[in-house]
Amino acid sequence: MNKTNLKPSSADRCGQSLPDAEVEPVMQVLETWAGSTLSWTLLLRAVAAQTGKRYTRQALQRHSRVQLAFALKRATLECKLNSPRVETPELSAALERIARQERTIARLMLENCRLNELLHAQSRANSAP
Repeated sequence: MNKTNLKPSSADRCGQSLPDAEVEPVMQVLETWAGSTLSWTLLLRAVAAQTGKRYTRQALQRHSRVQLAFALKRATLECKLNSPRVETPELSAALERIARQERTIARLMLENCRLNELLHAQSRANSAP
């Protein structure tokens, strides 16, 4: 990438699609996201830093697991930004517990999505002549 140009050149980008084997590192980046905001641009930079590979937003969005994880993480971050600051330890503990449960629900939803994709792929393979 040219240092004077912030946009990656086509030579810096990975192929048109994100291989299924490369979805897990992207999911890991989303699950461990520590920033206060999330955008596709920030995610693409973090994925490139983590994996050493550059993808386009469209390549990531083709995977329903990535789309869902992105939407859930972004919604979680927006809720944190819009929530009032809490002073009492009891309320802080309760909010942390709720956040943990929301992350668990999101993870389970993603896993369900993944299993549904596998089931559909397997049924297509079994119905092929």
